[in-house]
Amino acid sequence: MADIPIGETAAITTLDDQEIIVSRRTETMAAAFSAIRTQQGCKVRPDRSALRCPCHGPVFDAHGGAVRQGPSTEPLPPVAARVDNGDVVAG
Repeated sequence: MADIPIGETAAITTLDDQEIIVSRRTETMAAAFSAIRTQQGCKVRPDRSALRCPCHGPVFDAHGGAVRQGPSTEPLPPVAARVDNGDVVAG
């Protein structure tokens, strides 16, 4: 996966046939989440430091997957991610 600048969220990408969103928190930390909401099955979209769902309006944190604004009550499912030699690696 291409390098992601610190503090940025990448566009949706695919890992093992699963759509994911990857963000880089710091020089050595990254986070990845399913792009598909658990509750409704809708795909979220990156919007600066947030992930927004166009279906019902919930907003999620791009660096932690937590719900910022409902109606969702469940965070986005996490996917393993790490920084390896300056590159973000998911999976």
